[in-house]
Amino acid sequence: MLTPSGPHWFDYHFNLVNYQGKPCILATLNDVTSKKLNQQALGRLINLREAMLEITQSVIGVESLDRICDLVLKKAIQAIDAAEVGSIMLREGHLLKMAAHRGFQNESVHHFQLPIEESFLYKATSGKLNYIAKIDDITSLENVYTIPLEDGSDRTIKSSITAPIYIEGDFFGVVDVESTRLAAFSEDDLKVMQFIRNHVEIAIANYLLYEEKRYLSQYDSLTGIYNRTFFEEIFSQVLDKAERYQETFHLVLFDLNCLKVVNDHLGHLAGDQLIRGFAAGLKRI
Repeated sequence: MLTPSGPHWFDYHFNLVNYQGKPCILATLNDVTSKKLNQQALGRLINLREAMLEITQSVIGVESLDRICDLVLKKAIQAIDAAEVGSIMLREGHLLKMAAHRGFQNESVHHFQLPIEESFLYKATSGKLNYIAKIDDITSLENVYTIPLEDGSDRTIKSSITAPIYIEGDFFGVVDVESTRLAAFSEDDLKVMQFIRNHVEIAIANYLLYEEKRYLSQYDSLTGIYNRTFFEEIFSQVLDKAERYQETFHLVLFDLNCLKVVNDHLGHLAGDQLIRGFAAGLKRI
């Protein structure tokens, strides 16, 4: 049954009864709309939790942050019914650069970037960038730029939900989902975006932590060159290859003279600077 306020669901029961000597059907109708909507919302939440769990579990082993962003965006568009297209842009200095997109023309969006102050989020939050904004009519914002859609039609995006991404308290980027209809998104969609945003921040933070640990497991934090453990691993591979194919290679050992004197007389910060300078010189060879 449809009403101006939306769909309604009813449960009914009937019994055959005798009324004034005539057989009649006694029917009862119960409005179960609230129960049905709650069931749908619960099912949607369960599916969304499963999707976010998939994203969280995919962090280890993913080769790039862009891949995580693409997976997040795919799940976001699936979870928000009115969403047709979307993008995730990450901050680089004062710019936002495209990390993932769906539904836009590749040639128009692949290398797309814009100043932070030109983003939907900045305009919708008056530069605060600290909350999710639902934009019912994008044309209400000043000087907005829209990207052609993938289907090549003349349609343009007209409404949006845009959410900031923060990592360790710093503005890191923005996730947007859009529709070609005006006022396409509801307050419930805002709640879904909040849920997605929270898990996106966790997934990205975990990825960055994993990448940092992987980097430190291979490189020296002072000089940025291979550490001893990783060097020994590479040396073992080179030695095995040389023995297998009867190749030769050179192993050069360096020693910094008077490093202890520098540390004792000028301090360890000066000694660290000397080591970094020496390592930088080796990289240029």
